[in-house]
Amino acid sequence: MEKFKVENYEFLVFYFEVDEQIRKNLIKKFIFCQLKLQNIKDYKKYNLFYVYVKELKQYQVVLYLDILPFLFLERNIKNGIEVFVYN
Repeated sequence: MEKFKVENYEFLVFYFEVDEQIRKNLIKKFIFCQLKLQNIKDYKKYNLFYVYVKELKQYQVVLYLDILPFLFLERNIKNGIEVFVYN
């Protein structure tokens, strides 16, 4: 687990290695189980963002508490593009 702050916002970042990408209908269950194994018992109070990194066969899971006014996520599933914009 990694922790970092941007301004007063704290982020927790986890990396979970897998053999293959997990089906969409099972991903929440997988992530919540992994967080429990990391002793994150109050994970439901966090906002969650995750992404699968195909080249590394890893899920990157980011937890944060508040709505982030400075973070904008643009996702284009068709082209596989994800962009974060930070003010």
